[in-house]
Amino acid sequence: MERLDRCAVTFERMTPSGRAAFADSIQTLELLASLCEGHHRPMQDWVREQPKRAISVDLVGLVCDTLAALAEKAAPLRRMEDLEVELIGSCLRCAAELCEGPCPGNQLRCTHDGVFLAALDKVMQSVYHPRVDPLVRLKVLCKPAPATWAFLKKTKAPAPSFFAPFSLIIFLL
Repeated sequence: MERLDRCAVTFERMTPSGRAAFADSIQTLELLASLCEGHHRPMQDWVREQPKRAISVDLVGLVCDTLAALAEKAAPLRRMEDLEVELIGSCLRCAAELCEGPCPGNQLRCTHDGVFLAALDKVMQSVYHPRVDPLVRLKVLCKPAPATWAFLKKTKAPAPSFFAPFSLIIFLL
């Protein structure tokens, strides 16, 4: 998070070790999202809390906290590089997979204090720097709609028709 503080003032290129850390984080979030594909409710619940374990790790909360930290201030969003923007997209995809089904426990965890939804709102309104690949920007800007739907959906009914274009774009990406 210290990089975000420095980028609030001026643009700073990522170091090779920073790039590696962001790439690892993206892979981890993509793996976590893949584990919850298909709305597998036991896995969705397990990533939030691990009963019968001495220590339980709330991975859903960590995904929410990561996005909230990345999108806390608008200035760093405008100064991000591709990998940072991709990390935001991975957070959104992961959060959507954790909540789809629906999974009420994860939905409540993501929306209970409004911080995650405020971050989601900032991501949707953000103007990324032209140095960020246009395809990366498009991918990230298409992910809030399905994520929002996953947070708010209470039944297994199909999504309203206005989500269809977003679903098609995400499928194509």
